[in-house]
Amino acid sequence: MAKVKTKTALAKELGIARSSLYYQPKKPVSDEELKKQIIAVMTEHPAYGHRRVALALGKNKKPIIRVMKVNHLKPKIRRGWKPTKSEDLNRPETRVENVLKVVYPVRPNVIWAGDFTYLWFVDRFWYVATVIDIYTREIVGWHIANHHTTTLTPSHTIA
Repeated sequence: MAKVKTKTALAKELGIARSSLYYQPKKPVSDEELKKQIIAVMTEHPAYGHRRVALALGKNKKPIIRVMKVNHLKPKIRRGWKPTKSEDLNRPETRVENVLKVVYPVRPNVIWAGDFTYLWFVDRFWYVATVIDIYTREIVGWHIANHHTTTLTPSHTIA
């Protein structure tokens, strides 16, 4: 028959406090059920973040944030267009389809793309316009100006 040890001797042998032997784990957090509820809300409303998910479920946002972070649940970000000028309010929305998604250049100087940006340098903004050849990915032309006017358009940047 095996020798019975006391809890004090067992704790001393293991090198832990005797009170650790009396530890009762807390009720495990049921994140799986909450995760299923969050996924159900996010499938119906993909753009909902933690605030709207919490409102939809009628729960506190802190566990919602924790479960969404642990399970990498991120909302689909909605991007919208808002008119910035008063004359744009009644204008119909004009979006041009990007034909470059279906057209592939087969030789240089067939398709060019232009872009401009601004840089803060020596206490003012400087505007840089560039034109790039889509096939070779080389800069075909560029122009720098201290003001943004029509001379900065890509047609004026080609040398």
